[in-house]
Amino acid sequence: MKAPAPKQTLPPTEGLKTTTTLNNVVRMPWLGLGVFQIDGDAETEKVVRTAIDRGYRSVDTASLYGNEQGVGRAIRSCGVPREHLFVTTKVWNADLFDFALTDSEMAAIAALDRDQRNGADPFNFAF
Repeated sequence: MKAPAPKQTLPPTEGLKTTTTLNNVVRMPWLGLGVFQIDGDAETEKVVRTAIDRGYRSVDTASLYGNEQGVGRAIRSCGVPREHLFVTTKVWNADLFDFALTDSEMAAIAALDRDQRNGADPFNFAF
């Protein structure tokens, strides 16, 4: 009887580098860090910075979480070129009505510090 082939395993951080190519040719990591329920910008900055230092290249946030500034600071200070990071944020239902969409988009982008090239890659509408 033939022995089964050994399972191939990736080093822990190799899985974090696995990406898929979207229709617009942007490469998106399969795995990322979500910052929902991390309290405050200081703690968020610490967590995101640690995740990036350990190999994460994708961060998911939202204006509703109240910690986008911490995400933006971590991205600016991490030393990884912005084009190697994938940042997702969201617009919530309440911000989609009464012409508030533009204000919501601007608030989310400003919190991530768009002028420092830390803005979001995809911008999701959460329903």
